[in-house]
Amino acid sequence: MLDLALGFGLWHAALSALEGSPRGSRTAGLQAGLMLAGHYMSAALWLLPVGLLLLWGRRQGRLRARVADLLPLLPGLALYLDLPLRARLSPWLDLGHPVDWAQFKWVL
Repeated sequence: MLDLALGFGLWHAALSALEGSPRGSRTAGLQAGLMLAGHYMSAALWLLPVGLLLLWGRRQGRLRARVADLLPLLPGLALYLDLPLRARLSPWLDLGHPVDWAQFKWVL
């Protein structure tokens, strides 16, 4: 349910970014990062069409502006850093024990 709400928010933010709002592109990036941190398989259903919409609508954009639009993805994706850090503390419930790269990929 949260992915659905984030998806519609992402769509709305992308449309406002196409209208020229810099806040819309930053909001879209943050929501995309949070969607990827939750359920990345269902997030792909939203991110592919919204990404194509943004790329098609912003053909004349500079590379620096596009990279700045992707920076808000980092807080959402940084939630994945919690997995190996927490696994190193040997918690009571540790699914997959993602302390190395192979186990981290397995958990994802």
